[in-house]
Amino acid sequence: MNSKPDKIASTVLAFYDSMPKTGKPNESEWTVLSAIVEEQSGEENESSLTVVSLATGTKSSGAGALGESGTILVDSHAEVLARRGFLQYLYAQVECALDRKPSVFLEQGDQKLLKLSSTVSYHMYCSQAPCGDASIFEISSPHGNSCNTEDEDVRMGKRRRTEPVDIHRTGAKVSAGSGVCDPALPGVEYHTTGVLRTKPGRGDRSLSMSCSDKLCRWAVVGVQGALLSLMIEPIYLESLTIGEFFSDEACRRTFNRIRDIPCENPYTVTLPVVRQTTQHFQGSKSRNCGSAKLSASGSSLNWSKVFGKPYEKGSVESTTLGIRSGFSKKKRIGNPKAQSRLCKARLFHKFNQVYDNFLSESDCKIAKDITYGDAKDMASAYCKAKRQLKTWEHFKGWQGYSQHTHEKFSNSK
Repeated sequence: MNSKPDKIASTVLAFYDSMPKTGKPNESEWTVLSAIVEEQSGEENESSLTVVSLATGTKSSGAGALGESGTILVDSHAEVLARRGFLQYLYAQVECALDRKPSVFLEQGDQKLLKLSSTVSYHMYCSQAPCGDASIFEISSPHGNSCNTEDEDVRMGKRRRTEPVDIHRTGAKVSAGSGVCDPALPGVEYHTTGVLRTKPGRGDRSLSMSCSDKLCRWAVVGVQGALLSLMIEPIYLESLTIGEFFSDEACRRTFNRIRDIPCENPYTVTLPVVRQTTQHFQGSKSRNCGSAKLSASGSSLNWSKVFGKPYEKGSVESTTLGIRSGFSKKKRIGNPKAQSRLCKARLFHKFNQVYDNFLSESDCKIAKDITYGDAKDMASAYCKAKRQLKTWEHFKGWQGYSQHTHEKFSNSK
């Protein structure tokens, strides 16, 4: 196991196996696993890999689930939750830097923003290809000798010398603003490729963009988001390691859409190196369960290094339908205990705490009743880079939540 993708994957899978069963899928369920791994480079080209955020999940709520207080996780796909847990970790690292404690961030003298240490980089692991465009690729009928079955070839993204007979499909729907649609014809013409898509799901349509599209956004504006960009320089993923349903061609197509977007310092299009791992996730959709039919797990779990060791009580959180597991719809109303620590309201509360300490005595403090949306608008450079993305040819159909009331909440009581 000498390859970098396999080392990253094995680090994540070993960590997942060490976690308690709470929130994990049962024998008749499957899920998607994602994590962000921190790499610390040392002397003589030695480096260490550490999982700093991990999550599972396959669900996304429709627009009707949006509330006015930011207390519900609308998008519970593993990649999105892993990134949200990473935000909690980054806030903790900013606090360490401000307190002159060991941190991944360095001060830059007269420069306002903190800078990531040159010895630190971040990698994302996904147990299968992200939903959306990266999951669409041709499936061929096998010819010749091979030790793999056709299903195994599809799972591993391998291509035999064959004619395409079908296309690997995604449940993600073409964005309403894209101006195109899926032909839904038999075989390889079922999907339109290279277009924006929203999260898959039944019933009320989701406004959350597909994970393929969100990964493209993070490659332009960084994974840190608008609020943290008021304190730190952009952070980009160095690599993306994928397990099942991998297609190098589909991943290249997905990221090539943003390759030429013009950005201004400190933002720059930074494409992650996308590679496949041979390490297999035991909770995957393709695992062999005999004649049993697997269903997607309705629960998600999340962990971040800031919350303690994975075996410590309370360090791993399980959520269902966007709130902490164990709370019914009736009991969750107005109940802070039902809120996930990764919801917008909790992250905004953390931002207010950290940003207040980040500002110097000569800086103007932000108003206590500032809304989540207004605080994001303060990050003018970030917002400009995001506009560059959304006005780019392939991203003009981007859907979002800014026009909804769920970004008008504040931390004031």
